[in-house]
Amino acid sequence: MSEHVRDVDGFGFNEQVIEASRERLVLVDFWAAWCGPCRTLTPILSRLVDQLAGQVLLAKVDVDREPALATRYGIRSLPTVLLFRDGAPVDHFMGALPEGEVRRFLAPHLAPARPDPRVEADALLASGDLSGAIALLAAALAADPRQTRLLAPLADCQIRAGNLAAAAALLEQVPLADLDERCEVAQSRLRLHQEAASIIDSAADDAAGAHYRRALAAFVAGDSEGCMEALLSQVTEHRAYRDDAARKALLDVFIVLGADDPRVRTARSRLASLLLN
Repeated sequence: MSEHVRDVDGFGFNEQVIEASRERLVLVDFWAAWCGPCRTLTPILSRLVDQLAGQVLLAKVDVDREPALATRYGIRSLPTVLLFRDGAPVDHFMGALPEGEVRRFLAPHLAPARPDPRVEADALLASGDLSGAIALLAAALAADPRQTRLLAPLADCQIRAGNLAAAAALLEQVPLADLDERCEVAQSRLRLHQEAASIIDSAADDAAGAHYRRALAAFVAGDSEGCMEALLSQVTEHRAYRDDAARKALLDVFIVLGADDPRVRTARSRLASLLLN
């Protein structure tokens, strides 16, 4: 099921429809398994909310299982679709409308598309404007604290800026529902930077410590490839150092760079070979 489509019952209706509609539009599709037109309409609604990429959520209510909700909203025929905004129904239609008519139904209610702050921040990062990305994300979050999806990208930027305590505090606020790939990347980047700070303060001047220090310093300086090369060498020569720290750090580097990065595929293969020997 799409992330923009959910099955809703009486227990979740308040949170998943009424409260959710204070942040974005929610279409509530009252349907039943025996209703042929419902089977025609629901895929159309699902496809449209996916195309609208989060502007509209689709909540499906099976009236056979939730008759009280159907009674509460005066549902007399199926399918019936209610459109919720700011906690209350603001429009509706009945019957299996074709896609074009559903689009025309939604059009007056859709706000002009706003740029996603994450996309804008990514563009600023690509241009080298780290402080601009931080300012943009922080301002967007301050304007609407409900945009918790901005916490992980802002934390990631703060790590890059060296503000590790601020980043850790932001990541602690991420709700379970927002634990996505961006959050995983930020958490891995934070661990690497924290480890780099720790090893600088505590590592002994032995060969293993010096080698590991150089590997993490390379990552912090932006040399991910050099970092991976040094960590692979550390796995070969000083595997037991700090309880297999080099292998653990490599796994975090892989997460930060992403599984599709060809350097990660090469390094992952080399690591697997080393661990088998």
